[in-house]
Amino acid sequence: MPEHSATAVLGPAGSGKTTVGLHFAADAAPDAPSLFFSFYEKPGRLVRKAAGIGIDLEGMIDSGAAKIVWFAPGEYMIDEIGRTAIREAEASGAKRIVFDGLNAACRPLADDIRLGAFLRALNDRLLALGATIVYTYEVSQLFFPEVLASGQFSGLVDNTLLLHYSLTGPTVERRATLLKVRDSDFDHRGCSYRITPDGLVLEPLEGEKIYPTTTDAVPTGPVGTGGTG
Repeated sequence: MPEHSATAVLGPAGSGKTTVGLHFAADAAPDAPSLFFSFYEKPGRLVRKAAGIGIDLEGMIDSGAAKIVWFAPGEYMIDEIGRTAIREAEASGAKRIVFDGLNAACRPLADDIRLGAFLRALNDRLLALGATIVYTYEVSQLFFPEVLASGQFSGLVDNTLLLHYSLTGPTVERRATLLKVRDSDFDHRGCSYRITPDGLVLEPLEGEKIYPTTTDAVPTGPVGTGGTG
C-alpha cells in the first residue's frame, strides 16, 4: 500500500476484511504505531482473533506499538467519532490507521451529503498527519459483484481491494482482486487466499509467482511474513 494513501477493503461478511486490517495494523512499531478503530468487535475479541492468525496484538498494545479504540454502537454521534479519531492520531503519532466498519456505523447518523463531507474531512486530516489509512466496507454480494460500488469511499480512497468468493466446481475459494491503485499500473488478476493460524496466505495461480513491488510503499506482506508485496 503506498505510503500516505487511503485504501478501501471491500467484501462480504466472512471474507477477511478485519483480518486484512489486523495484518496491516500489526506491521507497526512503538516509534511508528498503529490505531485500530473498531465499530464491530470489542478489543478482547480482536486480540483473540489476532492471536488466531499468529499476531500478538496484546503484546503490541503493551509495548505501545498498537492501540484499539472501540466505538460501541449507538453511543457516539458522528462528530464525536471524528474528534476522537483525530485526537488519538495526534496523540499517538500513528502511521497506520484502520477503520473497521466506519461507514456502516456512521450511515444512520447522517444523510449522504453530510456523511460524505464528514468522511472527506476526516480522511484529509489524517493523511495530513502522515498516516496511511485502511477502511473496511461490507458489500452484500458473495461472489464477484456485477455492480461495483464502494459507497461514500469511492471519491476519497487511492486504492481499492475487493475480497470475494469464487465457485470452482464444488469448491468455494476466497479471492482477492485489486480494482484500483491510483496513478499506478497493477495486476488486475484475482488471487486465491487462505486464512490460516499463520496468517492470511496468498496462493498464486498454478505456474505463476507473486512478485513484490518496488514502489515507495508501506511494507505489508506477503501478509504475516514481514516482507513487501
